[in-house]
Amino acid sequence: MKSNLYVIELKINEGKEQELRALIDEMVADTGQDEGTIYYHWAIDNGICRTVEHYDSNESTVRHLQMFGSKFAECYMAALWAVRQKWVS
Repeated sequence: MKSNLYVIELKINEGKEQELRALIDEMVADTGQDEGTIYYHWAIDNGICRTVEHYDSNESTVRHLQMFGSKFAECYMAALWAVRQKWVS
């Protein structure tokens, strides 16, 4: 079975870091419960947020993205903008 690994670097919008930290706590708690999540990590440094996400299959990745879209996307997009994304399959 093929797994999916994502490495994403995002710039935190001015004044949004505390809001983002609360959102990340909620996202990590939810995603950690997802079947098929191998690894899910966030780090914040100097206004940049980096995330590494690893899922065991395309199906797990799609489930995560559907959940993300319905629960977190609006707040996430208000707090960040993508600087760099890499997908490794």
